[in-house]
Amino acid sequence: MTAEAMLLCFIFYSFIGWLFESTVCSIVFEQRFINRGFLMGPYCPIYGVGAIACYLSLSSIGNPVMLFFASMLMCCCIEYAIGYGMEKLFHAKWWDYSNLPFNLHGRVCLFGALTFASSSLLICRFVQPLLIYCLSSLDIRLIRCAALGMVVLLAADTVTSLIAWANLNRRLNELHGALSDMTNKTLGEMSDYLMHKLPVQIQEGANGLQINVGNKNLKLGLGELRFLRAFPNLRIFSYEQLLNHLQLKEHIKNIFEQLR
Repeated sequence: MTAEAMLLCFIFYSFIGWLFESTVCSIVFEQRFINRGFLMGPYCPIYGVGAIACYLSLSSIGNPVMLFFASMLMCCCIEYAIGYGMEKLFHAKWWDYSNLPFNLHGRVCLFGALTFASSSLLICRFVQPLLIYCLSSLDIRLIRCAALGMVVLLAADTVTSLIAWANLNRRLNELHGALSDMTNKTLGEMSDYLMHKLPVQIQEGANGLQINVGNKNLKLGLGELRFLRAFPNLRIFSYEQLLNHLQLKEHIKNIFEQLR
């Protein structure tokens, strides 16, 4: 199988993962559809990584029980490693299974492990062979063009999402600084009384949030706020107290519900 065809398989599994997260997971835990994922497009690359890794490494295992448990171990390792890496890279916790039984540091849990292992079993035995068969019937030039197009799209989406994340952190840092200047203390030293007494005005609009702190006006656009909506359990370590005290997540929830 060519690298281009494997890339298209990666995109397919990433899309299926996004579909699972945005429908099943969102409806079960949030009772509504949510466009989940760090990237703006309909794909969650962590699912593509897990599916391709399991197929390339484990599809030769003949015993389905052994394949199931090997997939469980591999998927847990991948999810834990990516979760840990994203926390260190972005200084934020993107998902948290702490409220689910049999979890490890909130990054992996038994429910997820069983779900991913079952999916991996289906992928290795049925889905991937069918995908290979379907792709083998297509013209190689078509596959290469499609793969190139997806690479360009993913690269553009990644750059756009990283810029939006950087903008969100910059705005939160400005808000953090504005509030700190008004109290002459760091947010960590503020009491709840002082925080709620500060003259902060938050206006919800179709284009995002307008926040007025003293003589400073800050705007958070939908592209920046999307991360807090896509990951309901997202915790940005440096600004978690700020988000909670100003109830920004509630304002964001209201905005996106009005846009539905």
